[in-house]
Amino acid sequence: MSEDDDIEAADWWKAPTRRDKQFSHQFSHQWYVLNANHDPVPVHDLMEWSRFFENAEARRVAQTSIHGLWVSTVFLGLDHGWSGGQPILFETMIFRDENNAPPEIYFEQIQNWAHDYQMRYATWDEAVRGHETVVTTIREGLF
Repeated sequence: MSEDDDIEAADWWKAPTRRDKQFSHQFSHQWYVLNANHDPVPVHDLMEWSRFFENAEARRVAQTSIHGLWVSTVFLGLDHGWSGGQPILFETMIFRDENNAPPEIYFEQIQNWAHDYQMRYATWDEAVRGHETVVTTIREGLF
């Protein structure tokens, strides 16, 4: 009889399985949450990480609608720095904003520049500065 067999039938979903424990051990170094100062903190428990991600506002660094685009900068919670070094945990992306029409003169230029735009950062402060840079670039037509 294994440790998984000891779980009462009614509570089977509450207890982690051996597979869950192996998964958590293998990938836990990649999970992060933010503390009250917006500093990333590694977590080793998938449930703790997922509870943090239930709150979209806690993950949002900034969002701006401008010239038909929606600039979104968020905390990713997973290290996207695949080559090692400082974890890359924040990202700015640009999406078309159907509720905010672009100025006619810039439409094609904006759409071409913003298509597939993505920038990633290691810290909250870098992400804030990156978001502001993108918004300024769009606002001033520097794309």
